[in-house]
Amino acid sequence: MRSALITGATGLVGSWLAKDLVENGYNVTAIKRGSSVIPSLLKELDIDWQEADLLDPLQMEKVVEGKELVVHAGAIVSFKKSEREAMYETNMTGTEILVDLALEKGIEYFLHISSVAAVGRSLNSSLMTEESPWEDNKLTSHYSRSKYQSEKEVWRGFSEGLRGAILNPSVVLGPAGWDRSSARIIGYVWKGKKFYSGGFLNLVDVRDVSKAALIMIEKRIHAERYILSAAHFSYDKFFGRVAKCLNRSAPRFKIGKTLAWLAKWPENALTFLIGKDPLLTREMINNSFSSHEFSSGKIKNQLGFSFISVEDSIDWVCKEMLDLNVDKKALPKQ
Repeated sequence: MRSALITGATGLVGSWLAKDLVENGYNVTAIKRGSSVIPSLLKELDIDWQEADLLDPLQMEKVVEGKELVVHAGAIVSFKKSEREAMYETNMTGTEILVDLALEKGIEYFLHISSVAAVGRSLNSSLMTEESPWEDNKLTSHYSRSKYQSEKEVWRGFSEGLRGAILNPSVVLGPAGWDRSSARIIGYVWKGKKFYSGGFLNLVDVRDVSKAALIMIEKRIHAERYILSAAHFSYDKFFGRVAKCLNRSAPRFKIGKTLAWLAKWPENALTFLIGKDPLLTREMINNSFSSHEFSSGKIKNQLGFSFISVEDSIDWVCKEMLDLNVDKKALPKQ
């Protein structure tokens, strides 16, 4: 049986990838930390769970040994200053260690699950593709920098003989706990929040991310990167669809960037006093007002890839999240 190691399997994308690998005949080993909770999606599947730290070369050497395939979906996503150092270390150094081990152990194929954040945002163009040059500018978040540097490690691996590919999903829609991953934007509507920004979201269904990953693996597509984004949705349109699915009121007050900046300062002063991280940061505000669109033309044209519509994805995610949280006490309060 074909053997695979997957990192990040306790996260949204990683859990779906692990499930689909098992269902496609792979003997899957997944790593997790001691405190991590195995997703309900994977609890009934035959997966070899190993406790290992991405930043520990000796632990990672043991789990990489003897594998045919490595799928690297493990990363920290954060816009908090307090988590910045850990994010850089995990996303960059963790990837460096894994790439080095894959080269040393002769791994047949290495699939890196990156992000459109690694593509970046241009000050001169609102349409981004795989060929768009990287710009480190005022729109660039520390998360983007960490993912860009992470990708550079993977490209270095390719130049040294490692075979594999890179996927760059946009905001991934999939069922999860109300306060986990991108599910938080669904929970935002459930909680009855009133405000929305004038920006746009680039969205993709988690099932499409996993489908694209399997295509890369089975076709052994090498030294390519593909953006995965089904559509470019305004926050207004997105929240309206979610509200309809959840039978909730949609956020109805559009907030401008200036007002968001004004709201940032008193909130951050309060969180400083009570010792918690601020909910609003410069990076979060910039992201929420972005109008950049990430094009999936390459994967559509080269591989004939088709995406689940965002409308169908929203409907599915909302239904699944309500089913996952059948205990009403577990649901966010309005």
